[in-house]
Amino acid sequence: MSLVSTLNDKLYTYLYSDKKKVYLSNPETYEEIEIDVDKVEGNEKHLQLLEDDMKVTVSFLETEKGLSPISFRLPQMHAYEVIGTTPIVGNASKGTAVKVVEIRDGIQINVPEFVNVGDKIVITLNDLKYFKRA
Repeated sequence: MSLVSTLNDKLYTYLYSDKKKVYLSNPETYEEIEIDVDKVEGNEKHLQLLEDDMKVTVSFLETEKGLSPISFRLPQMHAYEVIGTTPIVGNASKGTAVKVVEIRDGIQINVPEFVNVGDKIVITLNDLKYFKRA
């Protein structure tokens, strides 16, 4: 008897989470799954970045017994609304000035000086860096 396992990635939609589980929905079948919060690829800060309807990739281990979710990861980039700013740091006259903005739950990002509260910005989620305006 040979044991064959296959790893499959599928796109799911984030619904909500609690302290122990993340709840996701298959956008095609609307089947809901739950996965432990410690299965997020990256670190716990990634859990703070989850937003309603965000598309996440779930990795499933396929065995003779069926599919079992083993991890999930956020998209490479996502747009967030700026909810707070701090004063500009650097030399504004040379075009190198940056300021710190808050996007959610205390998560702060360095952005160009022209970004304001209420703007939507795209950040790269693996390193939490500003990419562009949304």
